[in-house]
Amino acid sequence: MGRTQMRNTVPGSRGSGPEIVAGRPEAPPTAPRAHPPLLTDAQWAQVARAGRLTKREVDVLKWVTRGLRVRDAARRLRIGTETARGYVREAYKKLGCKGKVDLILRLVHEYWTPVVLGRVQDGSRGR
Repeated sequence: MGRTQMRNTVPGSRGSGPEIVAGRPEAPPTAPRAHPPLLTDAQWAQVARAGRLTKREVDVLKWVTRGLRVRDAARRLRIGTETARGYVREAYKKLGCKGKVDLILRLVHEYWTPVVLGRVQDGSRGR
């Protein structure tokens, strides 16, 4: 039995069609990878209380601060992209942020606690 091999199913295009090599379809694109969480759940609870954020606003912000686009955060939470954008917009207003960078800087400055092994938090060596 011969093996199927298809490339560039649309004539004249480069790499735009489905590609089948050795009888297997091309793998679907993987979901974007997120960075590790910026804050713990307890710290997010503090942010929610201080800013009077809803649970959904916090859920979207958790993914956005991990480096995902709002669209990708919406997919992970199984909500509409415009709904997620609305949550982000309202959260920015409530927290007094102008954008994603401002939000992350504020969260780091006000809520993040560094954990560095072998050092005391004031920067001196723990000897």
